[in-house]
Amino acid sequence: MFRRFRLIALALPFLAGCFTSETLNSPDLSNNNGLFTRFVSIGTSISSGLQSAGINDSTQKRAFPVLVAQQAGASFSRPSLNMPGCPAPFTNNVTQARVGGPGAPPCSLRETPIPYNVGNLAVPGLTTPDLFTNVGSPTSTYERLQVFFLGGQTPWNAVKSAQPTLLSIEIGSSDVIGAVASAGNPGDPDSTTPYPEFALNYTRFADSVATLNTRVVAFTIPDVTQIPYTSRGSTYWCLFTGLCPGVTKQFPPTFSVNNNCAPNAAILGSKGDSILVPWTIGVAGLLRASSPPFTPFTLDCSNTLQVVTPAEYAYVRNTTDQMNQLIRDQAALRGWALVDAGLIFTQLQTQQGGIPAFPSLAAVPTGGSINFGTWFSLDGFHPSSATHRVVADSMIAVINRKFTTQIPAVP
Repeated sequence: MFRRFRLIALALPFLAGCFTSETLNSPDLSNNNGLFTRFVSIGTSISSGLQSAGINDSTQKRAFPVLVAQQAGASFSRPSLNMPGCPAPFTNNVTQARVGGPGAPPCSLRETPIPYNVGNLAVPGLTTPDLFTNVGSPTSTYERLQVFFLGGQTPWNAVKSAQPTLLSIEIGSSDVIGAVASAGNPGDPDSTTPYPEFALNYTRFADSVATLNTRVVAFTIPDVTQIPYTSRGSTYWCLFTGLCPGVTKQFPPTFSVNNNCAPNAAILGSKGDSILVPWTIGVAGLLRASSPPFTPFTLDCSNTLQVVTPAEYAYVRNTTDQMNQLIRDQAALRGWALVDAGLIFTQLQTQQGGIPAFPSLAAVPTGGSINFGTWFSLDGFHPSSATHRVVADSMIAVINRKFTTQIPAVP
């Protein structure tokens, strides 16, 4: 079973920096009646502000909890990372160039002095089994971020220590995204937290939060099968054959797509509409086939090392539905405000070009990046700054309705 773990041994050198108690003017909380006196956010890479496969102070500033706090007039500190980041975000997803260039360190660590009270406790890769632990192995750059961000505490202990008056809970997307983004086996069910384990840990966390005197805004989990990190097998087949209505043949002869990727409407019995192909496999193969030495590539939608199969696709969606129902039930039981993340991403489908069925490669021949549209960053699955603004406005609207506040939308 895939897990994200933490390395406690790394805590000591990074906690050696002095802490400072921030001396700030009293914030104006008149538009929220003091609800934001101590606003705290716990969540995943989305809440933390990770974009384009990296995170630094620049992306952290654009995270939706930061934007919401600004609109509420609240004091809200974050565990700011030095530039260029930990890791630095992509500047080009084709060449894999990152902010800071090839000489930049893989992790530039936290800025000092460290804020005494950190409001944004979100950690990239945070899953429900991680909520009450910080011990394990192996360790990657993202796993180390829990140490950097939470100072060796477990997520629950960090939340409890913060004593929030308002808590944002955005948890669950990392429990399912691993299946879609698994590098070795796209769709691998073992990269998803099993629903019983998710339910146990989420409920335990909700029970723990109930011991605090805090209001809560919870988020459901977006449908990770709808993000542009993957395209449907049928989309590849249509672009390869030119046999679908309104679609012209676009792929070079060195790139082929098997008929098992076709939509059922074109070839009876084919299941290409419920097969997902990560761009890191399909688009990467297309680019290799399109440029010297023109390495041939065949997309085979029965190859589990290339695609998310129909059975895996169904498993991810069904598991997400189960998890979301639990979140809704917990929110209703406990009187939490609830933001429907899935609805937000559904609405983005109709705005400013929507979520593309296939990424744009128009800039690639001149050295540019693969483009995933307005709403997603250069990795294809983390939201862009524009999306964070939409999420912030959705959260503000929910808070205003639930708690009769008057927080203005993001300008």
